[in-house]
Amino acid sequence: MDKVNKKIGTNYSLFNYYGAEDAEHVIVAMGSVNETIEETIDYLSEKTGAKAWFNSGKTLQTVCN
Repeated sequence: MDKVNKKIGTNYSLFNYYGAEDAEHVIVAMGSVNETIEETIDYLSEKTGAKAWFNSGKTLQTVCN
């Protein structure tokens, strides 16, 4: 991943973590649901005090010229 990030100027990692480190609920997902899950975690944390943690996986498509 370091080589990819250096080449294209990004900061991707294979997994991104979001939420409380002492979470009682864990979500693992990938794809278009990621932003919705982050917003849901923020909402639940604010409104109910729920401790949730989110692990989003990344996939990279190799492009050969």
